[in-house]
Amino acid sequence: MFPFKSSGPLTRGAFLDADAVVLCEPDTAPLRIPLDQMRLTGTHNRANVLAALAVTHAVGVDPVRAAAALASF
Repeated sequence: MFPFKSSGPLTRGAFLDADAVVLCEPDTAPLRIPLDQMRLTGTHNRANVLAALAVTHAVGVDPVRAAAALASF
């Protein structure tokens, strides 16, 4: 399980922080993925991107590559 929520912080999970999704794992530096390249606009789509990045991270997909794919959507 890899939790996510619209605000943080979390010690393990994903959350929105300003204009970025933050992915956190214990004993690892948080990974910030900026949302400024996303074509999808609106609060609901920011939440959708958050969920998508949390799920892809949980199953072992590189979140940077996943974000690049989302940015082209």
